[in-house]
Amino acid sequence: MAAAFPLRPGQAERVPLAAPGVASAALFAFLTSFDKLVISLFLTNAATQRGERARFYEDSGA
Repeated sequence: MAAAFPLRPGQAERVPLAAPGVASAALFAFLTSFDKLVISLFLTNAATQRGERARFYEDSGA
């Protein structure tokens, strides 16, 4: 037997059909979480940040 496990009938068609949906869901999840990061960066400043992050931004000039 050449293959370890043969694909079940229909699985060879379902996996490629599901791939665009899985990719778009992953992209949507990434963009949603990235948007929350950008908003939190705009809403904070050195007075409201904790020590390590405030020191990083003071040293880098950002």
